[in-house]
Amino acid sequence: MKIILKKNIWIFFVSLLFIFAYMISNPLRWPEAIIKTKLLQDNPLGTSMTEVSSYIKKKGWAIRQVDEKQGFFFQKKPCDLNNGAKLVRNMFGYDDCIVGSKSIRASLGNYWAIFITNVTVFWGFNEEEKLIDVWVWKTNDAP
Repeated sequence: MKIILKKNIWIFFVSLLFIFAYMISNPLRWPEAIIKTKLLQDNPLGTSMTEVSSYIKKKGWAIRQVDEKQGFFFQKKPCDLNNGAKLVRNMFGYDDCIVGSKSIRASLGNYWAIFITNVTVFWGFNEEEKLIDVWVWKTNDAP
């Protein structure tokens, strides 16, 4: 009886190890902050918009939008006004946080957990087209 119990415990821990290895092998599954850190290592603040665009294409990610007239809409609070963000009053009387004067939005891809999770990245640039901030946004969609 003890041998069977030890074998089952061993199988359980080996299974957990494989699940953990699978989870960390896909960078899309990493926390948003770690993905952002990696992206900023590859393209530090001050990188040109052209260089970031080339980087995205080289990685094979899908560019969903390039906005030459406005930064990206940062949907999390609080809004960090020290990074080039500004508050813009919307039609409902609330302040929206807009990061940068120009932006690129790209989809890094999807992965399955319980639901489909999409990883989208927003790069914000100043008027001189220099990178000022990056936002990694994960969204879940039920099947």
